[in-house]
Amino acid sequence: MIISMGENIYCAEVERVLLQHEAVHETVTFGIEDERLGEKLIALVRLREGKTASVEEILAFAAEHLASYKLPTDTLIIDQPIPRNDTSKAMKPQSREIYFGLKEDQM
Repeated sequence: MIISMGENIYCAEVERVLLQHEAVHETVTFGIEDERLGEKLIALVRLREGKTASVEEILAFAAEHLASYKLPTDTLIIDQPIPRNDTSKAMKPQSREIYFGLKEDQM
């Protein structure tokens, strides 16, 4: 769970909705510190092989199922598997590293 602008956001709920999009193969969400919001929700999304979707399309789909404050503040589509542990749980610290590495590359 993260707290953004005083609102509780459950990562599992957001991930469940993102996974319902037909093009999404896997996703992970996590919070990062933000001076204004407290935390902001980030999503990494990996698409199914042969499928295409834009971040805007994925977020528009999510907006049909989630309150606006639960939508990720930043979403990146990645082409690598989301790091997982032996029980297949997404490893959020490693996912944050991927996120910050990609954001650094964009600068």
